[in-house]
Amino acid sequence: MPKRPRSKPIVYSGKLLYPTPVSINHRTGNPDRKGTYAFIHPQHEGHRNVRGWMEARREFDRKGRPVEAIAATEKIFQNLRAMAHMSDYFMKTVPPRTRLIRERLKKAGIRVEEPMMDLKDGKELFARGENAPLLISQYGIGHSPLRDCRRAIAQMIRMITRMHAAGVVHGHPHINNFMVDKKGRLTMIDLGMAKYYARQPRNIQEFKKRYGDDFVRAGFAMAQLLHDVPGTKWYSVEANGYDTAGAMVERMLKLHQKMGINTFNITARELLLPAA
Repeated sequence: MPKRPRSKPIVYSGKLLYPTPVSINHRTGNPDRKGTYAFIHPQHEGHRNVRGWMEARREFDRKGRPVEAIAATEKIFQNLRAMAHMSDYFMKTVPPRTRLIRERLKKAGIRVEEPMMDLKDGKELFARGENAPLLISQYGIGHSPLRDCRRAIAQMIRMITRMHAAGVVHGHPHINNFMVDKKGRLTMIDLGMAKYYARQPRNIQEFKKRYGDDFVRAGFAMAQLLHDVPGTKWYSVEANGYDTAGAMVERMLKLHQKMGINTFNITARELLLPAA
């Protein structure tokens, strides 16, 4: 059987090098090869972590051992992921279902990440551009384009409500799945778990099962945003975190009702109870 040729590093305009999986499969704890890939900047090509990764690849070719296991043993892959996370370019597989959901959200007036290039095999290339992480602590104190967290929270509430009104469930709208641009406008990213429903829920149990995760994760994202004070570290298990998340969920429920979505009089406490 002929030996399969070794894949070469992908280079785009001299800025993309060594696609590295940055998504983690939460079930196995291993890198998710079907998830998002980022790239190492050419200036880091000689970095010891990159060289170590190439050595792990050669070990894989010789012995057939999983390259992720080798890299994890040498604590290389974690450092490589951290370097890749700084990339301005990301590549991910986007199935047709997700592309249709993306178009539906755009029609609903929701800003979503747009690919800069359609690659082969269902993959798309994304550029972060002027978008930055929502948390000030992730972007750097004094450098985040986010100037008013309350304005961002109001945007998040509208985005979640419009999304549900369009029949779409995000699945995990946590704090890292929202980005902010220089004008303070939010963009929703990572629609890999999103689902579309042709009809609204028929009862409270169906409402909670369908939208529960969206309410809880978005509520805690807003609470985390309010508590993102420089020099402090905030955990969602704190009592004030639950109180704040509950208030955010109540605001989302009220807007859902205002937009004609039947919430079956469910309360924030009922939605947050599984997370308590």
